[in-house]
Amino acid sequence: MFSDIKWKAAQLEEDREKWEFADKLEQEEGKWQAHFPRAFGFDTDYSLFKGKCILEIGCSPYAVIHDITQAEKRVGIDPLYYSWRKLYRSGSANMVQGYGEHLPFKNGSFQCVICINTLDHTREPSLVLSEVNRVMRTDGILILSVQVWALPKLIRQILGKVDRAHPHHLSKQEVFSLFKDSGFSLDWYDIRGIPHPKSSLLKLATLKWLFLRLIGWKQFNIIARGRE
Repeated sequence: MFSDIKWKAAQLEEDREKWEFADKLEQEEGKWQAHFPRAFGFDTDYSLFKGKCILEIGCSPYAVIHDITQAEKRVGIDPLYYSWRKLYRSGSANMVQGYGEHLPFKNGSFQCVICINTLDHTREPSLVLSEVNRVMRTDGILILSVQVWALPKLIRQILGKVDRAHPHHLSKQEVFSLFKDSGFSLDWYDIRGIPHPKSSLLKLATLKWLFLRLIGWKQFNIIARGRE
């Protein structure tokens, strides 16, 4: 059973980083917002979301959903919302304090669910995906991105003791299994290297990026559909 203590420690680390590096994180997440349509093959005007009800799980103050103004309804949920609420800018999605494992929404509430770099931060990824399937409409889609590792399970478990902000270090096959067991079918997926942080080669961030790329750190981007 996954340790609740480990998850709470990860949340504390995430909270600390968000406040300590708020300006830098806003810049970095702004780059991800610009990268988001290209990563999934969407039009940059977000026309895919026009008139739809959408939910983002793991919705930080700089999450993608805040820029998708074409949607009819935008809802974000994050366990640290109350801690970060002063960082959310005007025009953000409607925010809810909560957890992906227990989404406080009715069945079939959303036409699209977004989950970017969140699944490996949760207590129980399988339960999160089951909840997503429940709150999605039958014709809805899940847009998800998660970090995966090409390392033996034992090494990934050791990595979890160092990388405290991530309770899980998933392999590609584990992600495939999670989707299958949760009743999803994959419309499209792509596995690529993590984008370069655009820092000087002398900076620690770039050295860390080079090392992680060397040991098989990649981004797994997925578009999936739930149960018919």
